[in-house]
Amino acid sequence: MDPGYRAPGGWTAAFLALIALCWVVALVVLPRRRTRRLRPSARSVPRPGVVGFVSLYLTMAFLTTLLPLGLGSHLLLGDLMSPLQRLFVAAMTAVPFGLLVLRWRAAADWSDRHRIWLIGGILVSHTAFMVYGSVSAVCVGAVTLAVEVYLLTVLTRYVRRRPTGHRDGRHAGRPGADSS
Repeated sequence: MDPGYRAPGGWTAAFLALIALCWVVALVVLPRRRTRRLRPSARSVPRPGVVGFVSLYLTMAFLTTLLPLGLGSHLLLGDLMSPLQRLFVAAMTAVPFGLLVLRWRAAADWSDRHRIWLIGGILVSHTAFMVYGSVSAVCVGAVTLAVEVYLLTVLTRYVRRRPTGHRDGRHAGRPGADSS
């Protein structure tokens, strides 16, 4: 059943153009600029579990500010904010989080485990956000969340058991090279 989200053709074309622009910037422009690794910061990054929790929490805050849970019919905060205010509050969540992630990545002790927990927190939060709705959606969502958490745990264990030269996300043969 169509929930009623319909965008005019011009908006859809503009979104597709912005998506294409973001794709070019992310996959063509930025990798060329990443020829030199940032000097590791003296700051320390929190434990991977903290990184995962922060990403899970802030992703849920961002999504519930903009959209109704499970794309239902009612926003969590109802009509307390205008659409423009919701966009502003969502940006106040997303931009500092992005800056925090950049700061964490520059830390000398940032590792693949941190990266897995960061991405995993975002993934689990997004899945949990979409679960709200019918009984079947809750059942499918619970199974999906369990599989996601299990696979993230397996991946984290695998990364922990790798040879030491690869544990920090840098290849042993290329000093300062980042594997991402």
